[in-house]
Amino acid sequence: MISVGYASVDSLAANPMHIGAHDDAFIPGLKKLANTIKSHGARATVQLNHAGRYNHSMLLGGRSPVGPSPVPSRLTGETPQEMGREQIAESVSSFADAARRVQKAGFDAVEILCGTGYLISSFLSPLANRRQDDYGVSLENRMRFGVEVMT
Repeated sequence: MISVGYASVDSLAANPMHIGAHDDAFIPGLKKLANTIKSHGARATVQLNHAGRYNHSMLLGGRSPVGPSPVPSRLTGETPQEMGREQIAESVSSFADAARRVQKAGFDAVEILCGTGYLISSFLSPLANRRQDDYGVSLENRMRFGVEVMT
């Protein structure tokens, strides 16, 4: 099995140097990559990710990275824009849409990156997530975003 990654789930999820999975325009390239891996007898998998507050605005064309709360990133020094409920729902859908695209392109499986400070893990962390709504405070609420992505 060969896993490639990470692949972006929306336009704020990664920078242009990463594999794109956030638009149907990327399907032909993804298909070529999956076919190349499989032509050598391996299974092809892809990691899907959203960098969240670990992204850099300079790599996003000046747009602000996003996160559960406006807590500065130790990695970038930037303060992310807090995601509203609508943006959270869109991000959940973006993970699902990206998974469908890579499946359509011929990948055998996807891995959802949930660690190392990226978006899903920043929702889990009480240090990065200071929300007072259904996505914050209690562990159950902080888990909500990741659980919604997985389901």
